[in-house]
Amino acid sequence: HLLYSLAVMVPLHAKVAANSASVRGAAFAQLMKVQTMVASSVQPPSLYDQGDGKRAKLFLYVRATACIRAALQIITGSWPQADFGPRFAIGEEGGRDFIQYCTKHINQVYNNKTALTRVLGTPWERLMLSQGPTLTIAELLLTVCSTDGSLKDVSRLGGEQALHSLSRYGESAQIRQQATMLLTKLAVMQA
Repeated sequence: HLLYSLAVMVPLHAKVAANSASVRGAAFAQLMKVQTMVASSVQPPSLYDQGDGKRAKLFLYVRATACIRAALQIITGSWPQADFGPRFAIGEEGGRDFIQYCTKHINQVYNNKTALTRVLGTPWERLMLSQGPTLTIAELLLTVCSTDGSLKDVSRLGGEQALHSLSRYGESAQIRQQATMLLTKLAVMQA
């Protein structure tokens, strides 16, 4: 319940939230909790709540998605809205870890199997692509990359591959175009 209340209150007090290590830590801990479970290949049945009965898989998905979305709402409600800009996101405590989380997530989701999954995937996989937090994560990464310094920092943290994935497999033409533009800018800066 703490995470949900933070997600609601953070946009109203963006600067205070952005300066609070506790708020950022709570949001990032939720993201890492889900990523750790996925990375360690924990099978969904071992996470089911017995009280959910036959709908345990659905409720597990809803809980995990709500957890990630609430954490992302806290981040999007504080860092960009507080006028600290993209540099703040990388330079602050937990910023590098968050950028690495974003790049890893984007590289896992946006690949040559994405289009195939959208068409031929199971209903569960299609739901994860359409309703999951991926679009928000992509938009956050593109926002952070909007300055030259941040773009260089992000490229050192695996961001160049994530931008490449977005430029090829992004959900909308605007995201693909913005990622391509950032890749071009990065190539010019490195030349």
